[in-house]
Amino acid sequence: ERQPLHCVVEDLHWADPSSLEFLGLLIEHIPRARILLLLTYRPEFKPPWALRSHMTQMMLSRLPRKHIEVMITNVSRGKSLPTEVVEQIASKTDGVPLFVEELTKMVLESDFLQEESERYALVGPLPNLAIPTTLQDSLMARLDRLAPVREIAQLGATLGREFSYELIKVVCTLPEADLQQALAVLVEAEILYQRGILPNAEYTFKHALIQDAAYQSLLKSRRQHYHEQIARTLTAYVSVSGDIHPELLAHHYTQAGLKEESLSYWYQAGERAVRQSANEEAIGHLQTGLALLDTLPLSPQRQRHELAFQTALGRSLMAARGSAASEVEQAYSRAQGLCEQLGDRDQLFTILRGMWTHHLVCGALQRARELGEQLLVLTAGTTDALVHAEARFALGGTFFWLGEPEASCAHIGQGLPYTRQLDDAAAYMFGQHPEVGCLSYEILSLLILGYPEQAQQQWNHSLVDSAKERGHPLTLVYAHFFEAVFAQLRQEVPGVRTHAQAVIQLAPEQGSLYWSSMGTVLEGWARAALALPYFLGLFADADADAQKSQVEGLGASLIEAGLTSLDEALTCSERTGERVYAAELYRLKGELLSQQTRITGRAYSRPPDSFVHIEDCFQHALSIARRQQAKFFELRVAISLNRFWQECEGAQATVQQKRQAARRDLQQVYDWFTEGLDTDLLRQARELLDAPPNEPVLREKE
Repeated sequence: ERQPLHCVVEDLHWADPSSLEFLGLLIEHIPRARILLLLTYRPEFKPPWALRSHMTQMMLSRLPRKHIEVMITNVSRGKSLPTEVVEQIASKTDGVPLFVEELTKMVLESDFLQEESERYALVGPLPNLAIPTTLQDSLMARLDRLAPVREIAQLGATLGREFSYELIKVVCTLPEADLQQALAVLVEAEILYQRGILPNAEYTFKHALIQDAAYQSLLKSRRQHYHEQIARTLTAYVSVSGDIHPELLAHHYTQAGLKEESLSYWYQAGERAVRQSANEEAIGHLQTGLALLDTLPLSPQRQRHELAFQTALGRSLMAARGSAASEVEQAYSRAQGLCEQLGDRDQLFTILRGMWTHHLVCGALQRARELGEQLLVLTAGTTDALVHAEARFALGGTFFWLGEPEASCAHIGQGLPYTRQLDDAAAYMFGQHPEVGCLSYEILSLLILGYPEQAQQQWNHSLVDSAKERGHPLTLVYAHFFEAVFAQLRQEVPGVRTHAQAVIQLAPEQGSLYWSSMGTVLEGWARAALALPYFLGLFADADADAQKSQVEGLGASLIEAGLTSLDEALTCSERTGERVYAAELYRLKGELLSQQTRITGRAYSRPPDSFVHIEDCFQHALSIARRQQAKFFELRVAISLNRFWQECEGAQATVQQKRQAARRDLQQVYDWFTEGLDTDLLRQARELLDAPPNEPVLREKE
């Protein structure tokens, strides 16, 4: 009482009477002495002293994620750990500081991390983190103090982090009264949490590491016995109730060492996940099954299993990681090889269809065409509507990107009647419903061929509404994307932005980076189109020489960047054979070159032969559009060429001849159109034709 006490008392055991007596003595003296006494204890501890006015009780909750990360960083001395390591530490420790500290130390001492100057890096695949020895001892001590009911904790741990009373009752051999009493003890000791009232109660292990400790304390033979008992019981239960969770059965059969039995359930689990659009989960289930197959002796039965797994895996990879992913080609190539080894043609159509998508998206269009033709051959002798629809969709899609819209329309037209015979489940076979896919290509092809009203009529049915009716998330993403493309071709900025933003929002929910990036490109176009009036205003307002110089410099640099991008696009078009937009690429190049001429101060009064490169671009674009019978693009080019020569000053005979030739070209293609005369593009053409031949026509924003 007379001298300050400086000490720290640690590791007093609450079950030790002398410790409690000492603590009670300290608490009694606190009001008369300068003592700060800090006690920490588990919720099950019941203090033997009454609550006093000078005592404050605080309930410490689990650490939130951000504090877990701070703790990990402190233990690692400020060096960052790989995201997947942090994720596993956070999920396993449940925000318990002691667990976070011990598990992080164990990770830092492991051989799967390599220390670098500012971070730790994985040197290989991340294994499932084991419980550190010090923590294992602590957790096992808690379980040992509950020896009479430890077996129920072990059985529960074998069932999983969460389990129902109904399930443990089915697999437990104890009388029901004894089981209920054991569960009550585990709940009282806060090994388990209970939700609901018996017999409808659900149980959860308080910490993932406690579950791991209980599970690891089982001998391997006993553990396998439990898993087999659970698997057999669940199989019988499923056959009666019809409530199936194949991934659960697959897990227990696998852990029981019953590989053959587990394979069918891993496959079912993958298929079930696909139907729920949980594609990454499906990939995990299917890859687990394939890993099991690798441990079995080679046989025709094993090959048949692998064929089914590889085919399903290719489909799931395509949906989750994009059709261009190398893993997609690996899965389908392996499946095709197995088909050949087994002489099995039943799966060949599905495999070739998957390979077609991969090659199409990768830009290998000639190979995609070959695969499409093989698919069409396989339709002979079958009445399967899905086979006919997908073969025509594949060829129609290939011809569209090859720049042959008429051939595309012909195949799509033959495929559409079959698509309307298909139910919603057809969407899960190849990533989108064939009806929405066929309609997308038909609408775009009709527009490019010069039938805007027919395209609009089909579009009025709305791809998005059709996709929503199908209830398949990726089909909806697909529909929004093609709605955005249709709007972009018609220069309808709000429509592009609306549908592109829908793609950007929906695609990540399906784990599809491919579609998300495609939506981002289209939204970027819409943003640039919205900003164009502002930049045009800068040019118009640039009166002062210095200001004009700055604005012209900006414009020139933007045009140079645009020309570079167009040259890259044209090179890519030549390499891949993707020609659907080739006429537009050359038209845009001509437009940029003509703008460059104006911005750099080289007036159009120069001799016409100095513009030969610009005219060559427009003439090349006209040639491509005519060869493709793409009247929509031909009209666009004719408008651009007509405006170009109208803006060229001078009365030279050559200029007049060029104007007259451009006017004849425009008149000819305009007269071809028999529909859509009130659309923006045809209205622009009519205004040019109605203007006096030698009078420049003001440009509209394109």
